Amino acid sequence: MDFSSGPFLRFLKTACPNWRMREPVPVNVARWLVLAGMLVGGLATSSTVARADDVAISGTHPIVAGFERFHTDGQADMMAGGRLLLGELGCTACHAANAQAASHVIQKQAPILDHVGGRVRPEYLRQFLADPQKVKPGTTMPNLLGAMPAAEMERQIEALVHLFASTGDIQEAAPNTAAVKRGEALFHTVGCVACHNPRTDGAPQLATSVPLPPVMEAKYSVLGLAAFLADPLHVRPAGRMPDLNLTPEESRDLACYLLRDLEIEGTLEFAYYEGSWQTLPDFRRLTSKSKGLATSFDVNVGAKDHFGLVFDGLFRVARAGTYRFYLGSDDGSRLSINGKPLIEQDGIHPLSFGNQTIELQAGVQEIRVEYFEQGGEQELRVEFEGPDIKRMSVEFALVPSSDEAASDERLVVDAKLAAEGARIFSSLGCASCHQLQTAGASKPLVAQRTAKPLVSLKLPAPNPETDCLTNVGRQGTPNYGLTANQSQSLFAAIKGLRMPNAPSESDVVAQTLTAFNCRSCHVRDKLGGVEAARNASFQSNQPEMGDEGRIPPPLDGVGAKLQAAWLRHVFNNGAKDRPYMFTRMPRFGEPNVGQLVT
Repeated sequence: MDFSSGPFLRFLKTACPNWRMREPVPVNVARWLVLAGMLVGGLATSSTVARADDVAISGTHPIVAGFERFHTDGQADMMAGGRLLLGELGCTACHAANAQAASHVIQKQAPILDHVGGRVRPEYLRQFLADPQKVKPGTTMPNLLGAMPAAEMERQIEALVHLFASTGDIQEAAPNTAAVKRGEALFHTVGCVACHNPRTDGAPQLATSVPLPPVMEAKYSVLGLAAFLADPLHVRPAGRMPDLNLTPEESRDLACYLLRDLEIEGTLEFAYYEGSWQTLPDFRRLTSKSKGLATSFDVNVGAKDHFGLVFDGLFRVARAGTYRFYLGSDDGSRLSINGKPLIEQDGIHPLSFGNQTIELQAGVQEIRVEYFEQGGEQELRVEFEGPDIKRMSVEFALVPSSDEAASDERLVVDAKLAAEGARIFSSLGCASCHQLQTAGASKPLVAQRTAKPLVSLKLPAPNPETDCLTNVGRQGTPNYGLTANQSQSLFAAIKGLRMPNAPSESDVVAQTLTAFNCRSCHVRDKLGGVEAARNASFQSNQPEMGDEGRIPPPLDGVGAKLQAAWLRHVFNNGAKDRPYMFTRMPRFGEPNVGQLVT
């Protein structure tokens, strides 16, 4: 059964008839969504093949792609695997490592939470904080609250949610049909599937994949996810989610695809007409076949040819200034702002754009778009840019004619609860891993908890100092849900760090390539390379070149071919030197992988 597609979400709509996917997701709906994620995770344990969108991995242990691929066969170097986990699980954020020990660990910085309220829905945060491993199977986020009495856990979670919600507001926009189609192609060609599971029906779900939330609509809005995809290093500076150098349009297309089952209330009034025209008709003289509300300028209405659409709505700009609008269509279209025609792309033609500037005052503006389709392909895109706004679809600035519909579903931040959340954030030790600076604060919150240095931990466990390695679940101790193999590897690594030796250059290279999952694409020292189940997603527009034209190159001997300055450029900016290869070399950032240069 498909638990994350349209049919299941439509079932939720039936079960919760008042549901509209806005911010936050209503509690009853969110519980269904989280339950769906749990069910997906549970069902995935019985088979290696499920609908790829479900993305859940069997079990609830933390998934580190490099560990799953290279350190679970019983023959691997347990000490090396444990050192990988020490960095990927953030162990040294709490347990300080001396210089010798730190040289063996590539620490992964946790996501920056400064504006998390504008990215993640409050109800998702509630569920995730209560049980991270169930809500997102495979997460490397430990459960910090699960051993508390239920009432106390609920109180602390609510305070933390108000703290996070105080950092920003969710802005809603609906996924556009054309954008979903483009985003699907991007996801399966530019390199997403090098780390994540393919999202096609019947694709195998690989234990070596970095997990995504089973129901992404429960966590993100289109705008929030698009902003993250456009600059992932801003939120996750550790580089495990690298920057694929997506254009703003590509980021939004990917977000629309990943959130394609998101349902929000329409804000555009539309009128649908039927007829055969060579140029835009005077729609005022015609009788529409139907009317209603739409969430976007989507012309994929079911009819193939010979129809017209008129959209009327409101959008908001925050600042007065000069704005440039872009109108693209196949076939004819006209854009009017505040009752005055601005751009006309009339006639029968393939997708083509016109643009024009206009002075706007801050506040709500009226927009009207007229469109007709004669035959062939059909598409309509309405975009703008201006002060503090990079070119984007006007759909993302649309506002309802009244705010009453949204007011009962938005979380109203309680300042006292948010302040209590800040205290809890520090006392729990969250600030040891995460940066969080609230509005008006002069500096980020600081952790108030301390832990013993890494090399001073008493082994073997269990004991209060190392309960996080054995899943004891003692109150105040992080519970990662580790497997026995992961725990044993961590023990071996901690013991090994007490030996006074520095890592060799080959050790640094090997650990870096594994930590950043470079081996998912590249081979070095006969390790890694594209897995068979992902092979089909590595494509080229020059098939006559064979694998050389579509598979990223091996890294053996690369230091004899590339200059140091070029390597730094690649790590800082990515590269596109093989235009025939669709998979992109992403940007990891020199602070993360610069040690590979030498």
